[in-house]
Amino acid sequence: MFLLAVAMLTSLGLQTFQLGRERSNLHRIREDQENTMQQAKRVRAQLDSIAQRTLELAQQGNPGAAAIVEQLARRGITINPGSAGAVGQTK
Repeated sequence: MFLLAVAMLTSLGLQTFQLGRERSNLHRIREDQENTMQQAKRVRAQLDSIAQRTLELAQQGNPGAAAIVEQLARRGITINPGSAGAVGQTK
């Protein structure tokens, strides 16, 4: 009975150790990805800004901007004026 109890405690201890190590690895991976996520947010904000300005130019009659907006629309990409996520894909 004593050996069974020691075996169970050892098994539970090893599992706890492994879970703790995996948890710390997941936290480290998430921290490593944080920089990439921040860069992606900055690029997305720049893209939204460019799309907004292109739409404004197209609405003011700029033929080049109108052609760009038209091509984006053909590909299923819409530009929503004045919203946080200005560029969206529709299908």
